[in-house]
Amino acid sequence: MMADNIEKTHNWTNEETRALIEWQAANEALFTGYRNSSVAGWEDFISTSGLVITTKQAKKKWNNLKGKYKELRDPPAGRGVEAGTATAGTWQWYGAMDAVLQGQHSISPPLVVAANMSASTGGVVSSPASTSSAEEVSGSSTSRKRPRDNLLELLKEQGEREEQREREAVAREEEREFLIATVYFLIFYISHVRWQILRT
Repeated sequence: MMADNIEKTHNWTNEETRALIEWQAANEALFTGYRNSSVAGWEDFISTSGLVITTKQAKKKWNNLKGKYKELRDPPAGRGVEAGTATAGTWQWYGAMDAVLQGQHSISPPLVVAANMSASTGGVVSSPASTSSAEEVSGSSTSRKRPRDNLLELLKEQGEREEQREREAVAREEEREFLIATVYFLIFYISHVRWQILRT
């Protein structure tokens, strides 16, 4: 009975991960934060994608992606880049996750208040946070669409880059095989000529 409760892990392919990120960007409204609202959202993802996974596995994958993104976005102070450790520049999903999560959980610089509360300024000194937050409030409906469009463009570009890398890898492999065949031919030819010389 204990074995029935153990859930098998799912090894996510790049295509499945990309589909999850795209779907999440397009359907973030399903995840309102209300109790059990995400279950319906994950069930919708599973039925749309056709994957044979549970809602728990889909949620775990998304949370792992978000956690990795946040870790790379705000690395702990004093942490060096060890060999092989992913960074924001090397993790393949950073750009896509940044496009989806842009504006969510962001840390804005604090509003700076002047020590001498003058009547002309009201004691508030303009800072990037105070000016940008007003812009964000006024243009929030239009700016919400941009990250999704950017995400789709980014994912399309990422797919094209992956295809280009694969084509280049195939070309390199073909060139390597040709060079190996040429070397074997030359070795055979030289051996044959040498044998002819020794024979005469």
